[in-house]
Amino acid sequence: MRTAFDARWDVMSAAWDGRSPITADAAVQCALANNRTLRRTLLELERRRAATQDAQLPPNPTVEFAIGAPLGMGVTPILGMLAQQVDWIWRRDAIVTEADAQLRTMLLETAAVIVATAAEARADYVDAAASFEQVALARQDEELAVRMLAAQQAARDEGESTMQALNQASVAASDAGNRLMNARAQLVVAQTRLLETIGRGDAGLDWRTADTTARDARHACRAKLPDGLGDDERLRRLVRERRLDLRAAEARIEGARARVSMAEGGRVPTLFLGAGYERDMEGDSAVMVQAQSQLPIWNDQRYRIAVARHELEIAQIDADRLWQRAVADARRALAALEAAEHHAAALRERTLPSLASSRRSLQASVEAGQRRPLDLWRLEQQETRVRSQVARAERDRARAALGFEIVLAGGRLPAGAAMPQPAGGMGGASVGAMGAMGVGADAGPDAEFTALESMQ
Repeated sequence: MRTAFDARWDVMSAAWDGRSPITADAAVQCALANNRTLRRTLLELERRRAATQDAQLPPNPTVEFAIGAPLGMGVTPILGMLAQQVDWIWRRDAIVTEADAQLRTMLLETAAVIVATAAEARADYVDAAASFEQVALARQDEELAVRMLAAQQAARDEGESTMQALNQASVAASDAGNRLMNARAQLVVAQTRLLETIGRGDAGLDWRTADTTARDARHACRAKLPDGLGDDERLRRLVRERRLDLRAAEARIEGARARVSMAEGGRVPTLFLGAGYERDMEGDSAVMVQAQSQLPIWNDQRYRIAVARHELEIAQIDADRLWQRAVADARRALAALEAAEHHAAALRERTLPSLASSRRSLQASVEAGQRRPLDLWRLEQQETRVRSQVARAERDRARAALGFEIVLAGGRLPAGAAMPQPAGGMGGASVGAMGAMGVGADAGPDAEFTALESMQ
């Protein structure tokens, strides 16, 4: 992982050349190397690291030098003075603690963005693979519809079919063509979303995914969850352990406490100590000691202390609110995953086997001359459309699992935000940014997935 981060953000990753079929692992590597939101976050982390190191340095000493000119019959004095602010010594702990808390907050948020970026790349890869499969199935559906239209036309010419049946076949062929065009449009959306996630939004679309089905892509992305999540108490523990933004909230509280200590330390007078040496033109010299202090008389820091204490309480409220929303997010994501798992299993284990059995029986009847080939084509068309639903269900299943990973990371998905539900199935996760998944507009699992579709 560090290898990808060591390269400059504008140097394209060698994991994919932009033309050959892209794999799930290559998509993740490219996203970690070139995703603009992630790389910006990493640079912000380095900025914060430098600020933390700067906070640990003492203030620079002050050097004074003066030479006078006599106005009468006097001597010309020459004065040198070296002074150092020493009250920084007892203020240092609060200053360093506050800077360190900000750094740890940024570290945890960056880790959440990294996890979310990798999950988003995998989710977009599944979406692209599913879209390629949808185009192939839609093309097959159109070919069957055109074949059925030709058969109906031939039967009508021979007087064996009605005009109503021919019109229905014509409408069905037109609908199939529209579905193919829609599938191609969705493919472009999925491809461009994946390119944007991996930092190559301006690249061409003349490429494919290495996996040709949503099911294969799901296995390639290793989209699965820990066991035993049906126990709500275990789910809460998992959220507490894995949500990086919760740890970041705790670091913000610690930083707020340090700011309270800094504000209270402002009541202590500042202190500068210095030493000097004076010599005049006649050779007389003297050594002196200087002490300088600023007394908090008019401004005793009471209002700054009040501000810092209120900020501490606000940070504590935000942390508790984030915890409650994190639990709610996890429960919603888990429910969406369970529904997607059930839908995919129902289609694959019950609906498809029933249609396959019917097709074999009907094919035997056609070969025996008992049924028309047109009846077999109708059943094949229905089976093709069910396979299209299965592909979408597998996509939803993978996206639900990866969406749960993002929820557990706490990156890109603002806690408590309503999970997006784009029409026509689960939307693609678009790691927009942390706080940019915060997450993109299609980051979360969608309850309105293809289980709500009806079959003819």
